[in-house]
Amino acid sequence: MRQHELTELALILLAAGYSRRFGQNKLLYPVNGKPMYSYGLDTLKKAAGLLKVNCQVQVVTQYEQILEACISQGFPVYMNPAPDLGIASSMQVGLQHNLHKDACLFMVADQPGLTAGSVKELVDGFLLSGKGMGVCCFQEKMGNPCIFGSRYYPQLLKLTGDKGGKVLIRQYPEDVFYYQIRDPQELLDIDYSPELSGRS
Repeated sequence: MRQHELTELALILLAAGYSRRFGQNKLLYPVNGKPMYSYGLDTLKKAAGLLKVNCQVQVVTQYEQILEACISQGFPVYMNPAPDLGIASSMQVGLQHNLHKDACLFMVADQPGLTAGSVKELVDGFLLSGKGMGVCCFQEKMGNPCIFGSRYYPQLLKLTGDKGGKVLIRQYPEDVFYYQIRDPQELLDIDYSPELSGRS
C-alpha cells in the first residue's frame, strides 16, 4: 500500500473525563509537582517538534482550570459541553474542528508515562504503512494514542459512549498500523490513586 502524503495533522489531548474511579479530578492531580494532564500536553508538544509534518497540538476539556492554563500557553482548547456522554463525545468535539486535516491523533490525559518518541514512531509508522488507522500496543494489548485518517471521520462522528475509536480499529484490523511499544509502562493509564505510588 502507498504511504500517506500527509500535509496536516491534529494532535488532540482528551482532557474532559470525570475520574469517578480515582475519587477526585485526576487530571489536575499533582504528579511530581505537575498536574497529570500536563504530561500529555508536554508529550504532544515535544512530538510536534520531532515530526516532519505540519501538526498542531489541541486540547478538549470540560475544566476551566485546564482551559485557562492551555490557552495561556498558546494551545487551541475546545470545551466539551456534554462530557457525560463519554470519550466519544470528546473525540467528536476535537474532530469537528479538524475535518479539513488529513489525520487526527487522539491521546488521553491520564497516561503520564508516554514519551514523545513513541508518539513520533506511531505517526511515522502510520504514514509509511498507508493504513487508515494506527494504534500503540504492547504485544496483544491495545492502548493509546490512536490515529485516524480522514476516511474514518464520518464513522468517528457516529460513535457513542466510552468505547472510542478502538471500535473501528477492531472492526477493520486489516487497515490498522500497530505500533509495538517497548515499555508497557508507557501505556499505563491511571484510573486509581494507588497506581500513582512512587510518582506523586
